Amino acid sequence: MSKTEAVTLIQVNDIPSGDGPADTGPVFVPSPRFYGRDIENRVHKFIVHNLPGLFALGLVKDYTGLGVRIYLPDSTDYNSPWLSYTYDGGMTLVSNPLINPNATLYNQNAARKAQFALRTGLDSIDAVQAGRHLRQPGDFPWAGAVQRDGVCVSVSGLTQDEDHMLAEMLAALVLCEMRKAIDVVDDVAAMAPSASPHYWGGNLTKSELLHNIERKRRASL
Repeated sequence: MSKTEAVTLIQVNDIPSGDGPADTGPVFVPSPRFYGRDIENRVHKFIVHNLPGLFALGLVKDYTGLGVRIYLPDSTDYNSPWLSYTYDGGMTLVSNPLINPNATLYNQNAARKAQFALRTGLDSIDAVQAGRHLRQPGDFPWAGAVQRDGVCVSVSGLTQDEDHMLAEMLAALVLCEMRKAIDVVDDVAAMAPSASPHYWGGNLTKSELLHNIERKRRASL
């Protein structure tokens, strides 16, 4: 059976439109939903649909499992990811480490790559190269964890260069989805009555907030 044929999709709910809340300001809450957007499911679908295709094209090595961990901005604890995935070689999620200890090991390796990245603010490839003097006990000095615009994504299960590549792809996906969610919140705020405070402006209305921004812009010219 080929890798493509071996893909097993999990039964999932339909992806919601991503409508954000209309009555509260944004607050970072560790949840698979980011302002109403189901990023957990979107990342999962991206992995199970695309990794077998990369293998079929000869772009990644054959794999027996994959571990992925994703951390929100301001995360410091590598043991507490926002999202965590463990797959076997058929791209089925593994929930019990006793069933597939090898796949579970990949997730643990991803955690220890993230340990270096979260502590230093560097990609874990720096633990191998210029930043190797920053290693501490427990770090896994291999490429695969990246820090992009506050989001940390760590991958293990392929070669370290392929782990790094997939982590870059997933970081771009997560950031794109997060920004789409914020755009929905802004759209909701824009439709609110002028007397309603804008989410990002404290007690200011949107018009007052935009006026202050424009004033500061002109003052900087």
